[in-house]
Amino acid sequence: MAIAFTTGVVTASATCWRINPSPYAGAQFKTVEEAMNDINVLSGDTLLLDPGQHSGFGLTRENITIIGSGYYLDQNKQWGEAQETIVGRIWLSKGSSIEGCSASIISSEENAHIKRCKFNGIGGLYHSNVIVEQCIISGYSAYQSPAGITDVCANWIIRNNIIDASGGGAIEGGINSNGIGSIIENNILISDGWAVIGNIQNATIRNNIIINTRSGFDDNQIPHAAATVSFTDNNIIQNNVFSTPEKYANTEYPSNLYVGATIENTFVNEGSDDAKWQLLDSSAAKGAATHGGDCGAFGGPTPYVLSGIPQFLPHITEALVPAKPTDGKITVKLKIANQNE
Repeated sequence: MAIAFTTGVVTASATCWRINPSPYAGAQFKTVEEAMNDINVLSGDTLLLDPGQHSGFGLTRENITIIGSGYYLDQNKQWGEAQETIVGRIWLSKGSSIEGCSASIISSEENAHIKRCKFNGIGGLYHSNVIVEQCIISGYSAYQSPAGITDVCANWIIRNNIIDASGGGAIEGGINSNGIGSIIENNILISDGWAVIGNIQNATIRNNIIINTRSGFDDNQIPHAAATVSFTDNNIIQNNVFSTPEKYANTEYPSNLYVGATIENTFVNEGSDDAKWQLLDSSAAKGAATHGGDCGAFGGPTPYVLSGIPQFLPHITEALVPAKPTDGKITVKLKIANQNE
């Protein structure tokens, strides 16, 4: 990966800096914190995190770009490398972005961009204009309530994510603007809570697959599977596929599909931990989106990319290393390709 990271990475930033905790790697910095303390690292620069384990960090300069190698590389087997970039808890500064990393929790200031990452949850901390796209979000974290995305404020864009929340909502609004002007589209949203999307107001919610896996019935004998999103919060709700049974369809929102969707009748449920969320050919989400394409994370104009491999990042696809030298030399042949999706 050192070869891939130091050849051909194209960014708009002034300078690219390589981060690797090993003293033998030859990187410019061992940690992101060390880079942030260096006067030569400026706002607008890019930090390339080598595959392996990195400590959590907070960015102290604005408009910093963080790029890792991706995740689930050992499962999808589409590249020669198999080691993902793993970091702890992250704080993104204003205007900064991150992609290709496996993290615990990601929090951000306004105008941040979280793309192609795997993590357990995000707290926006009441900052607006945040984009979260092409990510896989799952699990429980002690740092926050067990939900996928919390504290959604004004003008968020949440699209083409796989959010498998446990014990809470997949998307929960904050106490301030509660999602005013936000767009939630082409996501896969799974929850066993009271609602999959909660406390979101004045947002556009479209082309999602929204499944409540909680069994049983509420006090009014309505199945918990029908608790997906509130229709009373002034949201625009279009062309979503719901776990709500047809019997409980909201006739005021006829463009949505109330088909009692389940994980079993919607997704292939085989392959890697992200590939398993691709649609069955028989899924109701096929061709059900507003644009005529598929609902869910693998549809729309910016489909989810397996393993979260950053766009234009070079990867070794083949390495030929002879077992012994010829004429005292070992000739290594590498094939390198860019991730162009």
